[in-house]
Amino acid sequence: MADRLAEMQASQQAVIDSQILKTASANSDDWDDRTWAAWFRAAERAQVEHRSRETRLEAEVAELATRLDTAERQNAVLDARCSRLTVELAEARRLLDLREAS
Repeated sequence: MADRLAEMQASQQAVIDSQILKTASANSDDWDDRTWAAWFRAAERAQVEHRSRETRLEAEVAELATRLDTAERQNAVLDARCSRLTVELAEARRLLDLREAS
């Protein structure tokens, strides 16, 4: 419940900061303390969001790397099986050719 309240307050603060920054002068030399504080909070939120996204992407890349490794190992097993079957097929054809030739 406290987390939800904190989220709501942060969301409200983000809206207020956005409004402050929209009305701020294009020249940051003209900014007052309130505008700088809004800019700082917006920058912090962006950094937190960036880190969160980066963490999610790193986890996804790790999962995909694991899946790729598993697929490569399975592919190696299938390649070996295919090679054995190719040899067996060649031998079976050779024996069939010998049988038909005699």
